[in-house]
Amino acid sequence: MQVFVGRQPILDSRLQTYGHELLFRSGPCGGFDGTDAVTATQTVLANTFLTFGADRILGSQKGFVNFPRELLVDDATLSLPHRNLVVEVLETVEPDQEVIDGCTQLKQAGFLLALDDFVQRAD
Repeated sequence: MQVFVGRQPILDSRLQTYGHELLFRSGPCGGFDGTDAVTATQTVLANTFLTFGADRILGSQKGFVNFPRELLVDDATLSLPHRNLVVEVLETVEPDQEVIDGCTQLKQAGFLLALDDFVQRAD
C-alpha cells in the first residue's frame, strides 16, 4: 500500500525553515482531490505520525496540519502528539463557543495553534 503526504516549507522572517505544512495527497502526482476535510486531516495525521513517523517527515521541526471544526471540538484530538504538531484553524471555521472551548483545551494541552488564511473582518 502506498501512502502520501505533501510537505510545504514554512519560513520565518530570516527565510529559515521553521516547519512544514503537511498536506493531504491521494497519489504521487495529485493535489487535493476533494476528499472531505475530516478524512483528509485524519489521513495526514495517520500517515505522518503512524505510518512514516514524525521524525522522518519533520525532523526537529513543526508540522502544521489543517483542522476542520469537527476535529477542533473532538476530545480525541487531545491525544495527538503536541511536541511537533501545530493545529491550523481553517478559515472556514466559525469561532462559536464550542470551537473557542476546543481551542482553549488544545492550547492548555500544549498545542500551538495557527490561523490558516486569516483575513480580519470589520464586523
